[in-house]
Amino acid sequence: MGAGPGLNTEKSMDTVSKPRRSKIMAAVKSRGNVSTEAAVRRIFLAKGVTGWRRHLNSIPGKPDFAFRSARVAVFVDGCFWHGCKSCRRNITPSTNNEYWRQKIKRNQERDRKVNADLRKSRWRVVRIWEHAIANAPAKVVQRIQNLLDRQTRSPEPLNNRLLTARQPLVNRLRTARLPFPNRAAYRALPLFAFYP
Repeated sequence: MGAGPGLNTEKSMDTVSKPRRSKIMAAVKSRGNVSTEAAVRRIFLAKGVTGWRRHLNSIPGKPDFAFRSARVAVFVDGCFWHGCKSCRRNITPSTNNEYWRQKIKRNQERDRKVNADLRKSRWRVVRIWEHAIANAPAKVVQRIQNLLDRQTRSPEPLNNRLLTARQPLVNRLRTARLPFPNRAAYRALPLFAFYP
């Protein structure tokens, strides 16, 4: 029995042509590495880590978990898909070797670009490897918790440092930790804008 028109004649068990298989696979929509993201989600819930949202389109790179108030973006990277160099899951398949090498290389380049874009936007980026979730989940949570704690701690209470009666109001506003990165806008305001 010969192969029909358009069917693969290579040593393959595929029953459809390459263009048809490509179309079928292109229609499969994935939402990240669900098993590892679900594991991180369970760890967060078990350890009481709160304040995160998943897959926010408004943040460059659409991180797996985003802590908006602390500006921390967490990506959960599969060892195979992102080319982890320290574990055995990063094995290039023996068939179509060059394709997979290029695919993983493109993923790594995209990861670097996303990291740079987020850092320019004053986000801190955490990348968690798939094997780290399985081997040391407590370390994963501790790493993220440290970043979140660092954000919430202030060096001194505001009452002692900023609200002293000796400093004029304008100087207090200039030295305050403002929620906005641009202090020049506050300096440009006329003095009467600060008094009722």
